[in-house]
Amino acid sequence: MTFEASLKELSSIIRMDCLGKTVTGQQQLILKEEGKASQGRLDKVFIVNILDPMVAIFPEKAEGDLLPFLQEGLCQKVADAIVFTKYGGKPYILICEMKCGDIKGAPRQLLNTGCIANLIREMAEKTSKFKVEEWSIRYILITNRTLKKHYTRRGNTIRGTKPDDPKEISVSNGAKIQLGQLCE
Repeated sequence: MTFEASLKELSSIIRMDCLGKTVTGQQQLILKEEGKASQGRLDKVFIVNILDPMVAIFPEKAEGDLLPFLQEGLCQKVADAIVFTKYGGKPYILICEMKCGDIKGAPRQLLNTGCIANLIREMAEKTSKFKVEEWSIRYILITNRTLKKHYTRRGNTIRGTKPDDPKEISVSNGAKIQLGQLCE
């Protein structure tokens, strides 16, 4: 089964109102922030340089109905997007949250959405012909604030592998972000 066919299987188990289109080639994926507080400050960015198929899931569109069997509030705060894609021949799950201003609630949103992404992957594996691969997960926080410079050395761990230590990218509203910048 090809990677693209595998993503179609994944798409088949997602509610249509939460599913973004499958993009590939030189298309771009638009991430939008729905809240009123962010309008005009950081309400839209574009992921570009997409060479392999990609499926985006927007859990906020479920409006609190993601996991109705859990206690109210436990998984209701979620990130803006879950993106299943491939970059450099390696499959990735990108958990993306856009924040302008205070970021203190972001780690919980990223953690909740990471759990949901893993549940979706496992459900697709068990209920469809979804191809099982070793997916690398990346937690991405997209902000418009000035970032402190991080000094790195060889052998350091990759930022963004934990929800409480996401890879933070600072951009202006409407910016284009290279897919590789999110995955590396």
